[in-house]
Amino acid sequence: MGTSESFPHIFLHCNFAAALWQWLGELLHTVFDRADFLAIFRSCNPSWCSQVKELSLAAIIHTFHTIWMARNVIRFNNAKISLHAAKTKIQMLIAASTEMVKGVAVSSMETLEILHTLKVEVRYAPAPTVTLVLWTAPSIFWIKVNTDGSFTGNSAACGGIFRGHCANYIGSFTSKLSVGSVLHTELMAMVYALEEAAHRGWWNIWLESDSKIALEAFTNHDIVPWDLRNRWTNCLSLDVNVKYSHIYREGNACADKLANEGHVVTNYTWWDSMPACIKDEFLQDKLGFPSYRTS
Repeated sequence: MGTSESFPHIFLHCNFAAALWQWLGELLHTVFDRADFLAIFRSCNPSWCSQVKELSLAAIIHTFHTIWMARNVIRFNNAKISLHAAKTKIQMLIAASTEMVKGVAVSSMETLEILHTLKVEVRYAPAPTVTLVLWTAPSIFWIKVNTDGSFTGNSAACGGIFRGHCANYIGSFTSKLSVGSVLHTELMAMVYALEEAAHRGWWNIWLESDSKIALEAFTNHDIVPWDLRNRWTNCLSLDVNVKYSHIYREGNACADKLANEGHVVTNYTWWDSMPACIKDEFLQDKLGFPSYRTS
């Protein structure tokens, strides 16, 4: 390594370090720029998959560490460490780091070659989970209302649709809201639904929403924003028999469309006849066609 003690010389420019960076570059299919320390890290290919990126970062750190330990052996023990021993140590440290690497690989020849050279197992992303989402009609004597909120940052709205046991259209609503929060819009949709049901004498209501947090308001009133708490409490004291359930947003398409429609209306709007914006989604639900959720 020589007698110079400057960090750039020790870690980047001495013959020992230069040989290790050339060897590591061959493993990773890159050429390390040894102009300075940051240049070493910038030499990593930005197109690498996340597994190779994380492993290359670990390899660079282990190489720095190995060079420093070799320097200490020479300086304090008057001994030497061979290039072969240093390379073996770095490869062992890279292999030990694989448990902490969370990145995943892509099926490219370069990726497979790099991981094979590093003696690291290829880790592919888990296959996506596909969930069938199906809207279901209520039982006889019950009316089902699906609700949703929409919050875009500078505009808030909500909507809902009432349907009978034959999946028949009964009515729907939408409303523009004062800007609040996502939870505020979801809860307001549920408030409007319950108030509308009581107003029209619909006493058995199945309320369905794609917001699990909003549905928790039925059992935990503390999550209700303070400016809605009295109105929410009043809704629960109405003579409406309510049951509630969660559905993924893929099965809540009609309510989602109605909530989005609320951004362009000026106030609360009720439709006795089905609005054109939900006809396709309504037909899909009525015919029992499923939607699919990928996660």
